[in-house]
Amino acid sequence: MEAQMIKGTLEKKGKFYHAKYWYQGKRRSKTTGKTNRKDAEKKLAEMLAPLNAANISRAHLKAAAEAHDAEVQLLGAATRISDIWDIFCSAPERSDCEKSTLADYKGLWKKVTQWINEKKRPLHTIADITTVTASDFAKELSASVGANTYNKAIGCYRLIWKTISTRTGWVDNPWTNIARKQFDTFSKRELDIEELQKVVAVAKGEFKSFMLLGMYTGLRKKDVALLKWCDIDAGPQMIKVMPFKTKRKKKIVHIAIPKPIAEILIPPARHGIYVLPEIANMYQFQNRTLGRKIAQIFDDAGIRRMAESTPSTHGRQPIQVGYHSLRHSFISICSESDVPLAVVQAIVGHGSPAMTRHYTHIGADAARKAAKALPSLQNIKATKLPAQEWVIEELRKMTADNWQVIRSQIIDR
Repeated sequence: MEAQMIKGTLEKKGKFYHAKYWYQGKRRSKTTGKTNRKDAEKKLAEMLAPLNAANISRAHLKAAAEAHDAEVQLLGAATRISDIWDIFCSAPERSDCEKSTLADYKGLWKKVTQWINEKKRPLHTIADITTVTASDFAKELSASVGANTYNKAIGCYRLIWKTISTRTGWVDNPWTNIARKQFDTFSKRELDIEELQKVVAVAKGEFKSFMLLGMYTGLRKKDVALLKWCDIDAGPQMIKVMPFKTKRKKKIVHIAIPKPIAEILIPPARHGIYVLPEIANMYQFQNRTLGRKIAQIFDDAGIRRMAESTPSTHGRQPIQVGYHSLRHSFISICSESDVPLAVVQAIVGHGSPAMTRHYTHIGADAARKAAKALPSLQNIKATKLPAQEWVIEELRKMTADNWQVIRSQIIDR
């Protein structure tokens, strides 16, 4: 790269010659102090020499930097697609995230590698994944998944490329210009009292406690699963916890402990760190298994989890009922029990009344009043779960003489 040399001119003002030249985008004018033109030309050359030397030096540095970048880019281009995930996982530049989030990223990355293998495309290195390649993949992905999953995937790929750029030297990000989709959110619905009773009736062991805590506290799944004994103040019977979702705001929510869950949270002896150790372990290391078990509880309770129709922006039927439904139910029950909106807002940790209404520092007394307003879900007569047809038929055959035989058949089947 050639440096641009500065060439000045002379202009006589009075009896002295003045040097005129452009430097760093500005017009400069400076007296040479000479009255003789030859002497002035010599002085002009002396004045421009260090400036031209600086330009030459900058040009050399720029050329060296460009050569280095080109070399790094060339080496980066050799990064194999099969190595991208490992480079991403081990990169110090990668921001910390939950194990479950990293697992989701891995699943999304597998979609890319599977697409490459299934299409038998000649893609071997990171340089082979161009903007056109990324666009082709995005088009096929869009046709197979909903808008939410699609947006998560594109965001994941952008993050991977951005993270590994320092490690590999490859700075071209083919996912940057791929637009995200607009989609309609599909909120979980709240459960009515009868449905909540069914859930309580079928849940067993720690899962019963897990579901009850969600119903009576309005806490999110992660906050309940990882609830610690240090979050429980047995004296005033209060839960004082900082929700994970709003942890950056460092806002602690205060929830009075209602009687139906007092025996869960205030036992005579405590063991371990977590209130629900089995659930905590499952959330941290087997989150998908935990999700399946929660789904099974709703299925056993005869509650339809999937929406009846699929919106055009979703790739599959949205899930209408899940653990988050318990949070919706808590807010709705509080509202129906005339608990003030500001109190509900503080308990569930919403940042604004508008957010609380979307689901339809407070004093301890207000929190306790809210807790007392909640109905019991265990002391009310349990709602019958639908019996299978074969059970009904056997019961119809039951008489005073054969009831013991039929009972054994039903129990042992």
